[in-house]
Amino acid sequence: MASLQQQQGSGGGNSNRVVAVVHTPPAAAGDKEFDQEDQFQQEPGWKNFLKHVGPGFLVSLAYLDPGNLETDLQAGANHGYELLWVILIGLVFALIIQSLAANLGVSTGKHLAEHCKAEYPIFVKLCLWILAELAVIAADIPEVIGTAFALNILFKIPVWVGVLCTGCSTLLLLGLQKYGVRKLELLIAILVFIMAACFFGELSYVKPPAKEVMKGMFVPKLIGQGATGDAIALLGALVMPHNLFLHSALVLSRKIPNSVRGINVRILGTQDEKMDKEFDDKMILSFELPFALIPLLKFSTSATKMGPHKNSIYIIVFSWILGLGIIGINIYYLSTAFVGWLIHNDLPKLGNVFIGILVFPLMAIYVISVIYLMFRKDRVVTFIDPTKSDPISMENGHQGGVEMQNAPYREDLADIPLPN
Repeated sequence: MASLQQQQGSGGGNSNRVVAVVHTPPAAAGDKEFDQEDQFQQEPGWKNFLKHVGPGFLVSLAYLDPGNLETDLQAGANHGYELLWVILIGLVFALIIQSLAANLGVSTGKHLAEHCKAEYPIFVKLCLWILAELAVIAADIPEVIGTAFALNILFKIPVWVGVLCTGCSTLLLLGLQKYGVRKLELLIAILVFIMAACFFGELSYVKPPAKEVMKGMFVPKLIGQGATGDAIALLGALVMPHNLFLHSALVLSRKIPNSVRGINVRILGTQDEKMDKEFDDKMILSFELPFALIPLLKFSTSATKMGPHKNSIYIIVFSWILGLGIIGINIYYLSTAFVGWLIHNDLPKLGNVFIGILVFPLMAIYVISVIYLMFRKDRVVTFIDPTKSDPISMENGHQGGVEMQNAPYREDLADIPLPN
């Protein structure tokens, strides 16, 4: 603590002067903060990277699940290689928003759901929670059923038995966390490498035409019946709303110093009738995306939430353009598809009137909700500037009554075992 000492001047006068003497207290033996910082700086970069790459493999599952593969298969069967440009744009956008989610968690020590809980009124929080649960259900249905279909095709196992096997395997993977989350991450990494090897083996066997593939990736077009719906489903499969909540929490499962270098390391470690049904589930995810994407974009570009770690103007503009583009496509498809169905169906006119009275207000509520999230001003300040705090309070580990944390490490997120 900076102490004030009064010293009498030498030489002829009796003038007094106040000198600030800074005493640096030694680190306590039980305090691991300094040891942790020194260890982080002394270890090689590749070793630090490997320590934090585990959550990255968990994040990668969002792009390798059976629902994604089924959506890609359906889009490829309908349009060949013509929608590869949608996948390319979706992957670029997914990389950006996953970085935003990681930066939000690392810089603030809180994940996206906690920020929404602190920011929005109770009714809005309940609606966002219900939508997130629906998104999880919509994502799990095609994954469970898709795995059951795969087991049926490969081993002739009945579909209902495959569903039970898939559910049991999920519980086994969750139970593995009782022995440490690192073991779960290692198993997931092995499975991801196996899938990658199978994928490259299939590419070498099929030998897709390079000209058609490049044309589909870099020449955007939506031609043919259902192309817009297929594109929306592909985006929903790549950018799933519930994963934004998950990935902003996964980066908090590692203990590293709360510094710019630590933030960079952690972010780098983390980025048929039956098939038609699963395809529709991915479209549902796309429609639910704005209710997770808009809060993430607003929080990660807000100085009240992020302080000096908020995004640059280029990232802000680019991510908002892509986000608004996806939201606009969703609203356009939702309105045109419903109006087209209303005009061409075989129901009596009275039935169409009742359906219109029921659905059009819901569509209006959807649009109004998106506008509300976009233009609502953030009111809760979560970032505290240490340079503007009282120095004595800072030394005691407090800033304006709020206790400081050495690093945004969350033990409740690092190890979540099943109950005994």
